[in-house]
Amino acid sequence: MYFFASSRRLKTTFSLLLLIPFPSLLCREGQNESPKSHKAKSAITTRLIRYCDNILQKIKNSDYGCALSVDEYYWGSNSVLAGYERTNQERYREAALVQLHYLLGRNTFGISFLTGSGSNPVRHPYHQFSMMLNENAPVPGLLVGGPNKNSQLEGKSLSSYPGKCYEDNEKNYYVNEVAINYTAPFAYVLGYFSAPPPSSTKSGSVGKR
Repeated sequence: MYFFASSRRLKTTFSLLLLIPFPSLLCREGQNESPKSHKAKSAITTRLIRYCDNILQKIKNSDYGCALSVDEYYWGSNSVLAGYERTNQERYREAALVQLHYLLGRNTFGISFLTGSGSNPVRHPYHQFSMMLNENAPVPGLLVGGPNKNSQLEGKSLSSYPGKCYEDNEKNYYVNEVAINYTAPFAYVLGYFSAPPPSSTKSGSVGKR
């Protein structure tokens, strides 16, 4: 019953406000191999792959190479990597790597959203300890939220383009707040790619079957 109840919501976005898909993935990893559980796991896997394919399409359609639509700014590396692990299809792994590149500087701002990383990292995160410690040298290893079309700190939008609604401003918690819900998956993806790559890895296969 729990398998089916949670799997119905897997098609939705993984985010801070919607955590329901995660129990589905936990169910998918369960050890119960009863006929009903096996059927639920198959359904969860099918929906997971469908979700990952949707992210791949967004990446192909994005001028920024980012897995986001104009009305959403989360990132999808975790779920794409999960799709790779379930299918061993290289396109999912490549898509996750593209998102990692985006966060570390291959974006419209040319900025690394991770403090202390790269030649042009975020320097003014909304992080109280960093703000008190040193104005231009924040605690390293903090991932900020990034572009947010709803940023209205001064009563006006940062840009008419959702993907460009960002500023490196310690007062703007809309875009520069540090939070565990995206720092944790970021650490997971970094850990994944720090391991030796599979021998079958080929570059440039995003969106290809």
